[in-house]
Amino acid sequence: MLWVALPDGKNNIKNIRAGKIPVTNYQSKSYTMFAVVNHLQFSKPVDEFKDIVQNNGMPFLASHAGFIDFHFVKVDEYNAIVLIIWEGAAAALAGAKSFGPSWFATHFKPYLVGAENRSAGEVLASTYKK
Repeated sequence: MLWVALPDGKNNIKNIRAGKIPVTNYQSKSYTMFAVVNHLQFSKPVDEFKDIVQNNGMPFLASHAGFIDFHFVKVDEYNAIVLIIWEGAAAALAGAKSFGPSWFATHFKPYLVGAENRSAGEVLASTYKK
């Protein structure tokens, strides 16, 4: 599930997670960027994922319309943060529907310890220049 910040300015993440507000009700405005953040704990060292991410995962993501940037951050030996930047909520949702059940499910999910910790929202400030 992709969680989003609704354009009414209210913090409705809890309601989305609880299923009270469907993600499909989200209407993307003219947002320039949207971020998806995953905090992941693995059963094997994060360093072992570096090559597959660089050589396979990043090109796969980059092939999607609306993709802007990707970061795979090592927090410690077994924990990482994945940050994916998209042109908007619609691109992020489309990317999640493609990347999640395919590449992520094959290369990351078998090695995850515990549940995925994912959040997403509009980028309010950035140094990125188009």
